[in-house]
Amino acid sequence: NKVVNKYIDQGVAELVPGVLFVDEVHMLDIECFTYLHRALESPLAPIVIFATNRGRCLIRIHVAQTAFKLRRVYTS
Repeated sequence: NKVVNKYIDQGVAELVPGVLFVDEVHMLDIECFTYLHRALESPLAPIVIFATNRGRCLIRIHVAQTAFKLRRVYTS
C-alpha cells in the first residue's frame, strides 16, 4: 500500500474503484477468507460480491499441525 500511495501522491498512478465478484465462494477455505478480510480492511479495497448456489454450508475445515499437537479449526 505504501508504494501505491506514493505513486498516487506523485501523480504517476490513479486509483480507480472497482468491483470484485467471487463466484462459488463456498469452495474457499479459511485461509482465503482470512486473506480477503485483511484486504477488505484496506482503504483501497474494492466492493466485493460473494456468490454461491448453496444455501447454508460449512467453510472447509483447516487442520494446522504444530510441533506440539494437532489443532483443528472449525468454522461455520
